[in-house]
Amino acid sequence: MLFTLINLICFGLTAAMIVVMLIFFRRERRIKVGGMLVSLFLSVLILPVFIWLSGARLNWGLGLLLLGGGVLVGVIRGQATRLYFQGQQVVARNSMLFLLGWIASLLISQLLTTFGSVLWAAVGLMPLFVSTGTQVGMQGNILVRRLLMRPPSLGVEALGLPER
Repeated sequence: MLFTLINLICFGLTAAMIVVMLIFFRRERRIKVGGMLVSLFLSVLILPVFIWLSGARLNWGLGLLLLGGGVLVGVIRGQATRLYFQGQQVVARNSMLFLLGWIASLLISQLLTTFGSVLWAAVGLMPLFVSTGTQVGMQGNILVRRLLMRPPSLGVEALGLPER
């Protein structure tokens, strides 16, 4: 009973954090290397922490297959994210559809663990493995592309010098 109560409280906190993410996620944002590394770290951390806290288990072979498939989808999704310079800053705009898929997988995983069934908890982990892989693949793709970008060269017009 106590575990179910704690799980429901965590579910509510997750839902509240999601509302905040929905407000800010779609905005154009600067892509900074440090921020991308933190995002990648947190994406990787959420899966083992959730497994540890929930006690849910999934066959590791299946989990790695789902995670790998998610990484592949994430790399493709990351490639579809447009990065561009705005002044001297690299910026991007994220897809709300992608965020909603990740949110749904996290909430489904949390909800299914509240039923107290080992089978339901394992089924709930499946979308979480896929969405974690997707997040890692997308963030990794954007990070690599960001590291390879160079600022546009400044022309005579940008310097404010008269043309000859």
